Amino acid sequence: VPVTAQIDSIKADQMVVQAKACLKQEKWDSSEYYISIARQYFKENNKLGFWLKTYSTLSYVWGGDLKKPTKGVELSELGFREKWRAPGNQKEWKQYAMNFLTTSHVLRVNATDYLGAKNYYEKALEVFIGKLGGHSDRVAQYLYHNLGNIYTRIGDYERAISLFRQSLNYNSLH
Repeated sequence: VPVTAQIDSIKADQMVVQAKACLKQEKWDSSEYYISIARQYFKENNKLGFWLKTYSTLSYVWGGDLKKPTKGVELSELGFREKWRAPGNQKEWKQYAMNFLTTSHVLRVNATDYLGAKNYYEKALEVFIGKLGGHSDRVAQYLYHNLGNIYTRIGDYERAISLFRQSLNYNSLH
């Protein structure tokens, strides 16, 4: 059974890759077909982290490759709304934070919506501090720098300086 489950998981991951390729080729129906199979597998097998990553991956494609950031953000929001449970371990919480960072990136880079991006970065910060205890190099790598820059852009210099200091402290410890 474990070998079969592993093979099925690899197949589901491959479905996400296929869905991404179809999206880039604007084959909407094929993309939806592949992604629905992957999402169904991840949900039925309680693989929330993989399920969340699916939404993050496709949000990047919509926002960046296809230049439709609104669709990318809508897809991210759908992933947040349709999750069937809260993340239950560090790996899932990291992916949850990464999904907020993905949405922030799409808003900041592809839609030039700094206030919208700030809101998602702050949600990622809440997860980073509250659920990850302020420990995740991957999350910190994107979070501190980008949120600090957003604060600078909107003129919130005190918070920007505070965040950049936190980044320096984090980096000196890791």
